Amino acid sequence: MLLRLRNIAPFAAAVSLAAVLLPASGAVATTGGISIDPTAPALRVGPGVMVGSSTKVTGRIGDVEDGLLVDVQARQGTGGWKRVGSGRTHDDGAFSATWKATLGGRYDLRAVLRGAAKSAAQGTASTAPTTETIVHKKTKATWFGPTENGTETACGVTLTDTVLGVAHKTLPCGTQVSFLFRGRRLTVPVIDRGPYRDGVDWDLTIGAADALGFTDTGLGTVGVMTLRDEPLAVLAKKAKGK
Repeated sequence: MLLRLRNIAPFAAAVSLAAVLLPASGAVATTGGISIDPTAPALRVGPGVMVGSSTKVTGRIGDVEDGLLVDVQARQGTGGWKRVGSGRTHDDGAFSATWKATLGGRYDLRAVLRGAAKSAAQGTASTAPTTETIVHKKTKATWFGPTENGTETACGVTLTDTVLGVAHKTLPCGTQVSFLFRGRRLTVPVIDRGPYRDGVDWDLTIGAADALGFTDTGLGTVGVMTLRDEPLAVLAKKAKGK
């Protein structure tokens, strides 16, 4: 049975605007990376990052010679930079490295030349190619619908087959959550309570599951990371440009 919170008005428009699907291919938004421009430094991670899985980091560090050692460094927030992978440049400055993340969260990444080559060919680390990405934790998820079509959720959202959202037992309504599944990433708000199945923490709407390509399984492993906590009322104001 759905818990109904009558003091929360429906914000279906805000839910639709808050949910963002990030494609798996070379699009900028896939994991926060940027497309490689042959004339400028760049760094790219993708198509998705999961705790415990190896991810390729590629980029270009400038017009440098072949065989120089490049360090890929990561940091969270205002913390210090730590080396998470390394590779060597080709004659056009392109390189690749492997990163196996051990902790979930938001990360800044940069690539710097190691040792003497750094000062000779690149200058300070502040000019290094950088990007941002999200490392997801593995978890179990299900999806619900479309039999609940037209039902009002615990957060006051009227369900349809296209509403993008997720149910969670305790997170505040409107909390933004990033999901990763088979190279696709989707950010949606919490719009309902549930699931109530042992060992499962998340219950995606059929619209969200379809966007992720998750509807071929009733129960499966996805990557998840909670991004921010914003009430639906705040999201509604943003959607209206206030």
